[in-house]
Amino acid sequence: MKAVLHVESKLLNEHAVLCVCIRLLTQIAEVFSDSRQTEVVLGPVIQAGLDALKSAGRSGKLFIFHSSLPSSEAPGKLKGRDDRNLLGTEKEKVKMAVRFI
Repeated sequence: MKAVLHVESKLLNEHAVLCVCIRLLTQIAEVFSDSRQTEVVLGPVIQAGLDALKSAGRSGKLFIFHSSLPSSEAPGKLKGRDDRNLLGTEKEKVKMAVRFI
């Protein structure tokens, strides 16, 4: 039996933690099953993770796996830069340059 270290420095049973995580993911899917929201956010998610670590008085790492361009009107929004008409032109260089929003 493996143990998982909880934020409050308590050891928890790995199987119990896994069951709770699976139940949480199932509930999230049920709660948002009728949502038609297609916008993606990233900045607020990172900030929430950092705030959670800070409020727990812990240091740590956030591992975020993200596969979509953050397009919602929120901090960290990115705009698509793909325009096939600009390929091979001088405007392509300008369009593909790094920009800080």
